Amino acid sequence: NSYVLGTTLGISSILLTGLMSEWLKTPVKVLVVTDFIFLAGLIGGWKNAFLTATLALGGRALFGGSDNLLFVVVDYFVIAAGSSLLRPYFSKWQRGPLTLSAGTFIVLARFAIVEFPLVILYFTSPSMHEITATIMARRLFGAFSFSVFIVFSVLYLLRREQFREQSLYMEVLSGLPNRRALQKTLEKTYSQKKSLPSTLLLIDISNFRDLVQELGHDWADAFFQRIGNCLSHLQHERWLAEYAPSVYCFSDRSFVLILQGISMHEVEDKSLAHRVYTALLQTTHHQAGSMRPWLAIGVFELLHDHLSNPNRFLRTLTLVERSSEATVRYFEANTMRQLQRETRIRNYVEEWILANRAPLWLQPKVLLQNGRCLGAESLLRAWEDDSQSRYISPPEIFSIAAAHRLLGALEWVTVETIVSYLEQMPPELEQMLLSINLSPTTLSQPGFGARLCNLLKKKNVQGHRLVVEIIETSRLPVNNEIVQDNIYNLSKHGVQLSLDDFGTGYASISLLARLPFDELKLDYSMISNMDDPRTCSAIALSIEGAKRYNAKVVAEGVESEAQQQQLLDLGVTIGQGFLFGKAMDLPSFIDYSWRTNPSAGEARLPYEPAGT
Repeated sequence: NSYVLGTTLGISSILLTGLMSEWLKTPVKVLVVTDFIFLAGLIGGWKNAFLTATLALGGRALFGGSDNLLFVVVDYFVIAAGSSLLRPYFSKWQRGPLTLSAGTFIVLARFAIVEFPLVILYFTSPSMHEITATIMARRLFGAFSFSVFIVFSVLYLLRREQFREQSLYMEVLSGLPNRRALQKTLEKTYSQKKSLPSTLLLIDISNFRDLVQELGHDWADAFFQRIGNCLSHLQHERWLAEYAPSVYCFSDRSFVLILQGISMHEVEDKSLAHRVYTALLQTTHHQAGSMRPWLAIGVFELLHDHLSNPNRFLRTLTLVERSSEATVRYFEANTMRQLQRETRIRNYVEEWILANRAPLWLQPKVLLQNGRCLGAESLLRAWEDDSQSRYISPPEIFSIAAAHRLLGALEWVTVETIVSYLEQMPPELEQMLLSINLSPTTLSQPGFGARLCNLLKKKNVQGHRLVVEIIETSRLPVNNEIVQDNIYNLSKHGVQLSLDDFGTGYASISLLARLPFDELKLDYSMISNMDDPRTCSAIALSIEGAKRYNAKVVAEGVESEAQQQQLLDLGVTIGQGFLFGKAMDLPSFIDYSWRTNPSAGEARLPYEPAGT
């Protein structure tokens, strides 16, 4: 449908005609123009051929005048029509090997088409026999070598380009279309807006890497190729062929089979996925060695929203590829949406790690007695979508990061971000303490404590301004030497330690006794249930324990003035929650701190983000 070829060759014809007639002062007999028209029709079809002929005719009229113009019109358009009729045969040859006989046939066909108008003129106009014979001879002998060179060169370049394109869309080992070809197919299906249902089968060899280690690469390559051949043969089985199946190599251990015109539930009713599984299982039984391949098939219905972003959909399939354990598993639309959501969150985490910055917001910690801000807890804030109507919960983000082994890198990025916040804090607000949540996984990393302290020193930030809140304390390996060394380094450099979510883990009291915590945080679940006498007694005991170890107590989730007063009566002096302020970005927190700290007073300076 593109007119680029016809336009390019047509303009080239005009320029060539002008060059030959004006600058070289030769008669207007530019024989190569007929080759341009022929190639336009052969490669680009009739639209490009007639476009090239029209532009070439314009150049002939412009530089050659009106002499014999009628014959030139007939000549050019006969060549355009003849080459267009030859295009279907050329397309068929293009899919196979370019042989000498095929190229020779195209060259001979070219001369037959180019000479045809002259043959007709020769027999219909006896008076022009001599002129016609001269032109025919000139076309036959004068341009013979040049035309052969042009045609064979173009055919060779086209064939080489086709091989290059095929290599981009083919997997060498199995000989099947690859993931890039699959994405192209899905994009084409979406652009055509097909309404017929389609179902995708993801065929995964779960333990393929273990097989490679035990049986060797040569065996694994042969086995992978055998699976691909089996799937290719299955396409022609009567029970599957009616659904126009297409097979793709999806990764180094998985394949994709797409069935047209059938829904996922119909696939389940007809047991098609199980039949495919059984056929593949027979292939795997021929392998040698003690270890047997573990095959798994995930079945998905291709929905319109999947095809709207094929790349995201295929990235989502990689999650299934790693997690699917059942022999045949059917994924409903809501399951697929959840997997896509996990992919989106993982992409967020990877972007933050790459940028060395996380979207941290700050929830103020205040004195319960007068509301004066003392600092803030940092919280991850990532929105569900562009509307920013709902954010993703931080525990979900950390859970997905942990599942993909990104938790350590993510938490270090949050450390770097909070240290940069401390660096940007105005001098009059340097007494503000900012806290960061860290998991036992991060505290178990060798050298983490020293690394954090070096960062504080590099940024010229005093250690006592940073509070490390340890989450999931029940998983903290207290006796681990690495953990003890990290905590020792942090305490030595003045970094404060906070025991987060106190009251929700059985190990909290023992941890308070064994590690040098500076702060104990009462969990939201305890504060929200303060009217219960048992909960109130537990809070009182927690406060007494914190005093014994010289740790201050912070109440999370304070939402009412009644809770505020109850906490004051119990001896709690610091709190955070919606009553005092929701999580906010850094500029908003600085303004909040100015408002709640009259002592900063007239020394207030306008806030400017770093780098301005």
